[in-house]
Amino acid sequence: MKRIAAAAMTLSEKATIEGVAVEIQVLKQRLASTHEQMQSLINIYGTLLSEFRQFQAQRILELQGRGGGSTTPEDMEDGA
Repeated sequence: MKRIAAAAMTLSEKATIEGVAVEIQVLKQRLASTHEQMQSLINIYGTLLSEFRQFQAQRILELQGRGGGSTTPEDMEDGA
């Protein structure tokens, strides 16, 4: 049955079907590439978020050690 259907197709129809199949393959490759890029961005975001939270925790400890107060350089004891 498939052979009869394939034989009944014109060259234009065959070319169109092959073109669509190639286009689908290209789209699948682009989708896979986009997925990899998004996963990379998610990993970068996770890393940055983790580093920011560590920085925040360290800063809180520093401020608690100083007894709180201003964080501007002019207000620090050494003036630096």
